[in-house]
Amino acid sequence: MHFGRAAQALHVSQPALTKQINRLEEAVGGKLLARNKQGSKLTTFVILSRARSQRLYELTMKLCVQHGFHPRIAQEVSELPTALALVRAGMGILVIPDCFWSPRFTGARMQRLSGRAAAWVMGAVWRKRDTNPALNRFLKLLQTEMHAHL
Repeated sequence: MHFGRAAQALHVSQPALTKQINRLEEAVGGKLLARNKQGSKLTTFVILSRARSQRLYELTMKLCVQHGFHPRIAQEVSELPTALALVRAGMGILVIPDCFWSPRFTGARMQRLSGRAAAWVMGAVWRKRDTNPALNRFLKLLQTEMHAHL
């Protein structure tokens, strides 16, 4: 990617385009473009495989398309620790559910995505004939918590 040609195509000056890209990278908390002497190219993605999570894979692709780009996937992996190791090694960025994140993951940063497209539909599952009295209390607490975060 050549900034001068991109700026010309967008009918803006090259410094203005550079500033916009820098502000966007600041807003998302990381580099979106890999820059070197030969030019720039979009940062690659590390993604949990379709086999591991069809829904997460589809959601990641949907979010990217809604924001106007098609990710360049460098690596598709089945395990979260592997994906995080690749991110820490500089192989790309990763989209994961918030509940997967832990402050123990050193060498990487988490930026929460906002908006309805980034929301997950959640559900609770339990044994059909469960008579445990704590189950009803837990479900009520869960429902209260879910409504508090909407």
